Formats: sequence, structure tokens, C-alpha cells
Amino acid sequence: YDSRYSNDAKSVLGPGWKLGLPEGDAGSFTKVTDNADIRLPAEERDPSVRIESNDGSELWFELSSETNSDGSERYVPESGLEAFRLKRLKDSSNSALTSGFELTDRDSGAVYLFSTAESTGVWKATGVSMPAQNNEIRYQYRQLSGGKSTVENAFSATGSSGLNCGSQWNSIPRGCQALHFVYADNVAPNTRLTAIQLRTFDPASNQMVTVDVANYQYDATTGVLKSAWDPRISPALKTDYAYTDASGQKLLTGLTPPGEAPFTFNYAKLAEDSNEGRI
Repeated sequence: YDSRYSNDAKSVLGPGWKLGLPEGDAGSFTKVTDNADIRLPAEERDPSVRIESNDGSELWFELSSETNSDGSERYVPESGLEAFRLKRLKDSSNSALTSGFELTDRDSGAVYLFSTAESTGVWKATGVSMPAQNNEIRYQYRQLSGGKSTVENAFSATGSSGLNCGSQWNSIPRGCQALHFVYADNVAPNTRLTAIQLRTFDPASNQMVTVDVANYQYDATTGVLKSAWDPRISPALKTDYAYTDASGQKLLTGLTPPGEAPFTFNYAKLAEDSNEGRI
């Protein structure tokens, strides 16, 4: 918690709270414009594809008359961007139509997905995935409104060297672990993290299992975090939170651990700083 962020209503844990995980760069690329989309009028089509980023820069590809070795369309990047590979995702019912694009950065291994249609030939970013291997932790991100992103899955390969956890959190092999972050939309009225699930190997059943390890509850009107608890413990031992409204800021004023007296927090302004969040 940081009171300096207490007016950030779009935080996935509510105003003032931040996930202690990398924010990632799923929002660095925001949309793809395919000027060769067959649904565009013939006089408007050309073989170029533009990828926009949050900082205003653009990546350009040109649809080649040649194909890749697997028969897919070949998109040639502009000079200096040869590390990027663009792939058109074909519609399952009609291969001539497009269901999105996939952009791969072969230097970092990041794969950016654009699968939300904005208009004809324009696809919004959905997220980015980076598969884990060799004792690394890699993250997949979910795209939020406003170009922001948040962690959706975290993968850890703890087995033998060369083990690849893949990109599907619920089908990882033994020797890998994954955390899946569950979100709910339209919570007063933003996106909120509601649960965290662990995918891991269970020696007792000799199989991979999914276990809920954290739950979060929010105020339906203000969107502030009200409670957090570990659902593996029954009855639930919740940590509760209380807030006050100070000039539009939702400041944390109470924290009550399960079975304990509450901690209370008071805030004041300083003469040289009008911000309310001075404890």
C-alpha cells in the first residue's frame, strides 16, 4: 500500500494498492492495423501492416508475395527490426479472414497477441507471454483499458535443465509451477483481482492440481479492497481494511488481522505539501 496512489481507481487491488510483481510491457504495443485486410474496399488496400505503441512509435511490416516454409504469409519488417516476426491468425471458419495477429520478439522471446477487433483491419493488444524455462520466472500479461497491463500468469520451471513450461498455465508439465491471477471486470466499475490460483504437482495424488491460495473482496460502490484471506484455511481468517475519503483520495485508516485488534492510521497535510497522504 502507498497513500500516494490512493486516487488510482484503476489499480487491480483498489486505490492505494500495487501488485508486488513486474508490471510488464503488454501495453508497449497497443494495436495492429492491417491495410491488406480483404474486408477493406479494394481501392483502400495495400500490403502494409502498422503496429502502434504507447510512446507514439510505430513498427511497419510489408506483406511479401513469398510465403514462409510452413505456407503462412511472410511479413517483412522494416530495416533494423529483423528480430520481430509477425504472423496473421486465421479465422477458424474462413482462412481468408483474420482473427488477429501475433508479434514475436525473437531476441527476448516475448510473444504479443492482438486478438480484439476494434474495426475492420484493426486489432487491439490482448497481452504478452514469455514461456519459462531453466529456473526462470516468466509472466503473461492481461491488457487493461488505457494501455495498462497486469500480470495474468506467472510460470516457474524448477525441474531439470531444459524443461519448458509452455504458455498454458493449466496444462504445464510436472516440474513447473504456475500462478493464475483471476480478475473481475466492472467492479465500481474497474477491473479487480479477485483470486490467485496455484498450479503445481501434488505428491499425494501423483498428479498436477489447481489450488486457490488467495481471495480478495471489494466494496461494490467505491471499489476499495475490503478483505483478503487464504481460502485453504477454514473457517476463513480474513484481514479487513478500512478507509476514509480525503479530497477524493481513499486513504487506508484501519487494518485488522484475523483475531487481533485493529491497527489505525491517521494522516495530515504538511505546509509544503498539500497531498493528504502524510501519515
